[in-house]
Amino acid sequence: MMHPLQMPLMAYPWGSKSFIQNLLGRKDLIGLPVAEIWMGAHPSAPSTLRLPHGIVPLDIYLKTNPQALGSAAHSFDTLPYMMKVLAADSPLSIQTHPNLSQAQEGFAAENAQGIPLDDPTRNYKDANHKPELICALTPFTALCLFRPYMELTQSLIQTGLQHILPPAKDFMANPSSDTWKECFAAILQLKPSDIIWAVQTAIEEKDTPLSQWQIDATEWVKNLADKHPADAGALAPLFFQLHHLQPGQALFLSPGTPHAYLQGAAIEVMANSDNVLRGGLTTKHIDLPEYIRVLDFEPRPQPVINAVQDASGVYYYASHAREFRLGYATLSPHQIIISQPRLPAIFLCTQGHITLDDNQQKLSLKQGESAFCDAQSGNIALSGEGMAYICELGS
Repeated sequence: MMHPLQMPLMAYPWGSKSFIQNLLGRKDLIGLPVAEIWMGAHPSAPSTLRLPHGIVPLDIYLKTNPQALGSAAHSFDTLPYMMKVLAADSPLSIQTHPNLSQAQEGFAAENAQGIPLDDPTRNYKDANHKPELICALTPFTALCLFRPYMELTQSLIQTGLQHILPPAKDFMANPSSDTWKECFAAILQLKPSDIIWAVQTAIEEKDTPLSQWQIDATEWVKNLADKHPADAGALAPLFFQLHHLQPGQALFLSPGTPHAYLQGAAIEVMANSDNVLRGGLTTKHIDLPEYIRVLDFEPRPQPVINAVQDASGVYYYASHAREFRLGYATLSPHQIIISQPRLPAIFLCTQGHITLDDNQQKLSLKQGESAFCDAQSGNIALSGEGMAYICELGS
């Protein structure tokens, strides 16, 4: 069966005042900060299905209709992924997400402490990990993973932190993931006056010309410091790798990856979790010891992923998650693509109009509309003129 989805909208201060509004044709929301569209079955904000007997949240529908999950029901008790449209006019927090064991332990510990699920100081909203993939819909800027040790050393010199922070000197003398962990933790705990001094030191003109990556990072330090003048997160572009994605390019983020999305609109897919640990650039709850505990401090390269076309004509992004993979199809008039998604799947039309046909029913979607296709749908023929993103089960 295929069902149109009604999708919750999330309004956060960093949200775009136009992108999601234009995607959905919601002129009444122009000028308001609409940050995300959620598609999935997370209990905090599930999508809903319009059924003959009324509107039903997707998480409830799957509990009462486990056959809709098909073989996925052997591994998961609900839809294992979430799909979002994310649109940022302003930077999000620097953050990371836990792995599975960390999430299970953290969720159980906070439950044992009696912390309500809606308590703003709660770290763990569920017991699941959160690998994710972000795919640019517009030019998109992101920070992701730490820079190589040599660049981290150059950044410490540029900020002058080696003069006031003993762990910075220790790292420069003996660069390793352990010494960088101590150094980065100390940076995040700097007093406001030292943060302001380090920012000013970083952006002031130097006798030795900066390399291009330093110039780019410094511009973002200025941007972030204007919005968060006494927040150590403003220095993050000097310590995290800076990525400028073009539409269609993607990044895969494993649990523990330090990151921040700075500007632009994207499709975001992830395991079915809302666990976020924040380290700065936010007025929301920050638990620095827990954020530091789960971070991956290895300065690995962060590859940019381009989708690869399969035999059906659908383009897919490589995913290391068993919960999800993301693909897209671009359709021209008189063209039909016979997709073979790993069901259940969610289709989102981002341009034009498309029709889904599973030989049992047809469902038409226009720009900004989505559909849930359960495990009984089989192969799905796509036609129309437009573009659709497909989130489905991983390998």
